[in-house]
Amino acid sequence: MAASMEGRLNFIDWMKAVGMFLIVAGHVIGDPYSAFNQIAQPAYTKQLGVAFFVFITGWGLANSKNVSLYTLYSRLYLLFAYGLIFALLFMIVGFAFGPSLQLSNFLPLMFGANVFFDNFPANPTTWYIGTYLHLLLVWFFWLRHNPVTYKTLILGFIIENAVRTALLFSGNIYIAYMLFPSWISIFLLGHYLSQKKDNLSLQRALAVFLVWLVVAIGWSELMQHIVVGREIPFRHLLGREVWTLPLQSLFISFIYIVSTLLFFHFARSLPASKLVQFFSRNTVVLFIIHVPIIFAFYPTFYAWIDGVEQIYKQIALILIIYIGCAFVSEFLNQRLNLERWKMPLWRELEKRFL
Repeated sequence: MAASMEGRLNFIDWMKAVGMFLIVAGHVIGDPYSAFNQIAQPAYTKQLGVAFFVFITGWGLANSKNVSLYTLYSRLYLLFAYGLIFALLFMIVGFAFGPSLQLSNFLPLMFGANVFFDNFPANPTTWYIGTYLHLLLVWFFWLRHNPVTYKTLILGFIIENAVRTALLFSGNIYIAYMLFPSWISIFLLGHYLSQKKDNLSLQRALAVFLVWLVVAIGWSELMQHIVVGREIPFRHLLGREVWTLPLQSLFISFIYIVSTLLFFHFARSLPASKLVQFFSRNTVVLFIIHVPIIFAFYPTFYAWIDGVEQIYKQIALILIIYIGCAFVSEFLNQRLNLERWKMPLWRELEKRFL
């Protein structure tokens, strides 16, 4: 899900680990009126985690060497492999226990066909597999041949908001969230800042964090007077009139860009951490499996600790899911060792189709 290069970069690990935490937390804390979700209105805070992944994907692709079709394949291999494994597993579980085979989980693996349907797959987070593929194709056929300049960023911002607004106007709100143009500003921003690397400074990290805190509090206070409703994936503005849709789209782009940019500069100022690296390398499996586990586990878990305040229940569940799924991922990565099949499969594909 993220870029890889020679030499480990701390900011990539921090953005992956924290981004994944925001996604898990967002699926546990669904209430749009919670403090957690107030800071990203009219989007949801978990979407900032997705933005982090899109950003570092753009950054890593801009730094790719020896670009070829194998570059695409190598970045898709584990995501598609685990996506297929768990789609098959969820289909079997669905057949055995009902209520359905959850066949929509295969749509992201079918050239990202899921993004053209106005709903999420049965396992909601796997929508990103299709979007990730499309972003890689945009890079392969266009961006790798053209430098990203300030003008490119402006053009991307205009395209993003034009497409998102048109889709919102048509009522295709899930497509407006998933389709790759809705993430193009963040993707291009990663390219634009591709020369920026780690620059350790705890003083700078503290300063950037304080700026982010002021922005988050100020944005939350401002949006409380503008945002209404509980809709997913984006909340309506004001009186839910058509004329508010362009403004809604602009707000979404603003919060994605500002939050990602601030966290990037915060993360590149931080030192390496073994713990952060552990969560970072396990984000692929964690991102695929955490939602089904949350929905299967939380009723029983909450019943066990009945009487505890809701916020403490949610914090406990977030930590259990985040840490537990990461250990499951570590176990699977070691046992299955899917990397050993990566090159043999490529050679077979190359022989047959290239």
